[in-house]
Amino acid sequence: MSADELSEEEEISIEEKTAIVRYFINNAPPGHTDKIVEAAKVIGAADVLTEDGVATMLREYDLSNFKPVQVGDGTNVVVCPQTEVAAGEFLQPSTGKVISYDHVTGQVGSVRDATEEEITSSNADKRSAIQKALDAYIAKAYQPGDSAVTVTTEGDSIHIVISAEKVKHEGGCWSGRWKSEWNIADGSINGTANVMSHYYEEGNVQMHNLKDFAAASIDASDAEAVAKHIEKAEASLHKQFDKMYNTMTNTTFKELRRQLPISGTKFNWANPGVATMRQVLTKS
Repeated sequence: MSADELSEEEEISIEEKTAIVRYFINNAPPGHTDKIVEAAKVIGAADVLTEDGVATMLREYDLSNFKPVQVGDGTNVVVCPQTEVAAGEFLQPSTGKVISYDHVTGQVGSVRDATEEEITSSNADKRSAIQKALDAYIAKAYQPGDSAVTVTTEGDSIHIVISAEKVKHEGGCWSGRWKSEWNIADGSINGTANVMSHYYEEGNVQMHNLKDFAAASIDASDAEAVAKHIEKAEASLHKQFDKMYNTMTNTTFKELRRQLPISGTKFNWANPGVATMRQVLTKS
C-alpha cells in the first residue's frame, strides 16, 4: 500500500473528529478539560476546536457534570440543566439572582435579578425550606467553595441537585467529583449518586461509581426530614466506598503488582516489617 493510499484511508471527517474530541472532553476529570483541548489541537483536531466549538463542548461538560461555581458574594450556584435560563446564564433559586458564567474561562460575570418568568413559583415555600435545610447539610458534610446544592420545582415535583468537585495538583495528583440528584413527587423521594475518582501520579486511573437510591416515603413539607433522608443515604454510600477502597488495597491492588519485586523475592504481606529489617541488615 502506497503512502498516498494509506493517507487517504486514514482521513478522518470533521464529524468523526468532533465526536472523538467531545468524548474525551465529556469524560475528563475535574480541572483537566483545558489539557484535553490543548492535546487535541496538537494531534490534529484544531479545525474542530474553534472558539464556538470549544464553548459548545465545555457547556455540555459543565451541564452534564453539575459544575459547582462560586459567586463573588461567597455563595455557590450549580451549573446544570435545571438552573440554565439562557445561554451562559444560570438561576440561583436561593437568592433569586441570575449569574452569568463563561464555560471557557470558568469565570463568573454579571449578576442580575431574575425575572418573574425565570423564578419558579410552584411550591415556593417548600422549595425555600428544603434549600435552607440542605444548605446546612452541605456546609457540614462537604468542602466549602467546592460544593453546591440547588432546589428547583416543576409543577408539584421538587428536584434537588448536589454537586462537589476537588482538584489537587500540589502534594498529590488526584481529583474527584460527587454529584447526586433527588426527586420528590407524590409523597415519595428517590435519588441517584454518581461518583468519580481520578489518580494521575505516574499513571492515569479513573473509577466511576453509580448508585440508585430506592424510593421512600417522604413529606415534602418537612424540610428537615428531607435533608436527614439525603444525609443518611449519602453517608451510607460514603461508608460503602471506604470499605470498598480498603478491600481493594488489600486485594485488587496487590494483583496489579508484578509477581515478584526487583529483589526476586515475594513480598511478605503478612509481615511487611521484614522488608525494612532486611534493608537495615543489608546496609549493615
